[in-house]
Amino acid sequence: MSIANYFDDGRDAGFVRSYDLQSARRQLQVSLTLVAVMTLAVLALALMTGFGAKTSGAQPATARGVEIRVAQS
Repeated sequence: MSIANYFDDGRDAGFVRSYDLQSARRQLQVSLTLVAVMTLAVLALALMTGFGAKTSGAQPATARGVEIRVAQS
């Protein structure tokens, strides 16, 4: 038997076909909260990694006094 033979034309449990004002405001608040949390996470990550920190123009390893040696063949 095919699933097309048992097609149910009723409402699906996960889909909403209409929104009231209260539901729309709640969804907007949740969305804005998630955007704010993601913004804070990006800022925290940028501060932790030192993104945007200016160097003295030298390579980061040489700025710390580390000598880099490359093997020659």
